[in-house]
Amino acid sequence: METLWQDLRYGFRWLARSPGFTAVVILTLALGIGANTAVFSIVNAVLLRPLPYPDFDRLVMIWNEYNGAPSHNSVPDFADRQEQSETLERVAAFDFRDVNLTGRGDPLRIRGGRVTGEFFSVLGVEPTLGRIFLAEEYQPGLNAVVILDHGCWEGVFAGDPGIIGKIVTLNDLAFTVVGVMPEGFRSPISRVDLWTPIGFTSQQKSDANRGNEYLWILGRMRRDFTLDQVEAEMDAIAARVPDRDPERREYLLRNRWDSQVVPLRQQLVGDFRSALLVLQGAVAFVLLIGCVNVANLFLSRGSTRQKELAIRRVMGAGRVRLIRQMLTESLLLSVAGGGLGLLLAQWGIDFLATVAGPEVTRMGGIRIDSHVLGFSLLLSLATGVLFGLVPALSSSRVNFHGSLKVGGWGSRNAGQQKLRRILVSLEVALAMVLLVGAGLLMNSFLRIPRVDPGFQSSGRLTMTLSLPASRYSQGQQGMDFFGELLPRLESLPGVRSVGVSHLLPFSGENHRMTFHVEGLETPPGEKSPGGSYRFVYPGYFRAMGIPMLRGRTFDLLDAGENRRVILIDASSAKKFWPDQDPIGRRMRFTSENWYEVVGVVGSVKNSSLITPGMPQVYLPISPQRLTSRVSLVIHADLSPQELVPAIREEVLAIDPVLPIYDIRTMDERIAESVASRRFSMQLLGLFGGIGLILAILGIYGVISFSVDQKINEIGVRMAIGAQTRDILLMVFRQGMILILAGVILGLAGSLALTRVLSGFLFDVTPMDPATYAGVSVILVAVALLACYLPARRATRVDPMVALRYE
Repeated sequence: METLWQDLRYGFRWLARSPGFTAVVILTLALGIGANTAVFSIVNAVLLRPLPYPDFDRLVMIWNEYNGAPSHNSVPDFADRQEQSETLERVAAFDFRDVNLTGRGDPLRIRGGRVTGEFFSVLGVEPTLGRIFLAEEYQPGLNAVVILDHGCWEGVFAGDPGIIGKIVTLNDLAFTVVGVMPEGFRSPISRVDLWTPIGFTSQQKSDANRGNEYLWILGRMRRDFTLDQVEAEMDAIAARVPDRDPERREYLLRNRWDSQVVPLRQQLVGDFRSALLVLQGAVAFVLLIGCVNVANLFLSRGSTRQKELAIRRVMGAGRVRLIRQMLTESLLLSVAGGGLGLLLAQWGIDFLATVAGPEVTRMGGIRIDSHVLGFSLLLSLATGVLFGLVPALSSSRVNFHGSLKVGGWGSRNAGQQKLRRILVSLEVALAMVLLVGAGLLMNSFLRIPRVDPGFQSSGRLTMTLSLPASRYSQGQQGMDFFGELLPRLESLPGVRSVGVSHLLPFSGENHRMTFHVEGLETPPGEKSPGGSYRFVYPGYFRAMGIPMLRGRTFDLLDAGENRRVILIDASSAKKFWPDQDPIGRRMRFTSENWYEVVGVVGSVKNSSLITPGMPQVYLPISPQRLTSRVSLVIHADLSPQELVPAIREEVLAIDPVLPIYDIRTMDERIAESVASRRFSMQLLGLFGGIGLILAILGIYGVISFSVDQKINEIGVRMAIGAQTRDILLMVFRQGMILILAGVILGLAGSLALTRVLSGFLFDVTPMDPATYAGVSVILVAVALLACYLPARRATRVDPMVALRYE
């Protein structure tokens, strides 16, 4: 301990004597450690931190499966799994139904969840106030009770401690509050403001109700069973369904009906896991570049300490003692850099939480906890050893005779100079890998906006309305509401057109169904054709800017009960009637009624700009098809800030307690669909830029130090007639060797490592030559600029001053 204390005191004194060197090293390390800590805080929140449920690793989500793709469950599917499973301890079903909350000032639209009897016991969570639902409250007609989320209780009800037993009005119906969930509890899958119980009748559980799939199923595995056993049991239960549902047997077998079991953690994380691991790897590269840079600084600094180290060796200090002293100094710097890095990480976490989006922050809350602190400490210590060990080993090989000579050449250690050059080339290579990855993502991301979504997004404002069943139980009542609302909205200043649809593009939902095309037989063993569908009002296509390609659009008469007409998109026409006129052809869906094609419109990308759209049909909204939730799209010349108050006023003039919500422009919806790609591109671009700066500083430092070491040689050359151009070429030649070696090594590393980005790229290959060439040119150009400053300084050496030191 006495020796350690001596090392620490000497290390502090040595670092204090070189404040500039110390500050540069600490800032470099803080940048790398802070960036790693900030990204790890997201990894910890999303991938590592336990979910807020007891024994969360036993929770699984259960899905139906068609052709390998997951689908929701019907009530009979839930009943099968609840009654027949032996591997699951408990099974619960739930779904999400937004509700209108009225009677407390302005009407609000809040997120509601409907849950079956064992939902809270599956999660292992109890309310902090009140109780969970009673068994009898799951019976239809007796379920007018509600449990509040803690955030909703605090935000909407001001944390009222006497809330239990009070009445709230949801969709014009009275509900009694019976519980409040604890703070920190999060509903699986989606944020929920309140829960209501849902129960099913024997009729709903019958085989006749199969195919009506809308439920999420959550299960808790028994302790003595594995995930594989649960999957095998769910598959066996699903295999019995086709025999129990003869009407859908052929359809189920044709579409490879099965089940899926997914651990809850995996379900919540989804594809974000890969993006986080790529970013963690990228930011590790930044730290590695920083360590190489600091190692170079230590080697340069060590060259000036040769005489000091030689004296200590002569006085009896062994090589191990010298190495320990220098490692102590590097650890002091790394711990200081780690401390400053934590401060930078807190700022970085705020930035990451902003760009990552609400879904990521909802999964765990990004913050610096004990795990992040432990990671930062271990990273700081490992960094100190990483950048300090090689310089310590190199500097401890002291040349006694050369180092102790006054004005001797002992400090000009050829081995250290070679090592510094190798480290600079390594920095360039690491920066090359980062920049290529960032370039590929940027190139990919810039191509996405060029994709035609099939509609005009600019100038389109969207919003959603939900018509309560208590006042709009008959479809005609809803039709009358829109019949009065749409003329009001179209008469507003600046409004060009208004459309209505039960689903909008990029809304996060896409309803599908099977198509039966007249005259088209599906070969045995192949899945039935299908696609998505929309219920729309006649003005929808004009409001959205969807082009009419053939035939006619809908009119108000098409809403009649006996008018069975549809519009199809261009991809449906091409798939089902290639090289033919589809007008007048017929299709049918789940019912036996045939629908006549009266028009063809342009194909629309409903979910993503980067995935091919599926065939789509449009049906006119009628009293029978009017859903409780519908969306409006308004094409206007005014900004949303100017338009929304006028729209809200018109809605409230017809229905004073009807809220409008989910108010966004269509451009915002499209931007949100590529938010995860933008997040990855921004961060990887940021890390690539930091890596480039560190690499350039490394090149500058080595070339500058080399020029200082060659002052005498440069003076001799200039004294015997060397020109400015000769000196510049000499310095640039040395820098170019290091740069080109790093670029070649970086190209090889990029070809090997950027393959992991293939899943994040669109219309760009991991070996895109334009990206590699562009990054190489930029890196070489900027690196040459870093060489220019020391080269320029070398040309200003006074030969007489330089030779005086000889």
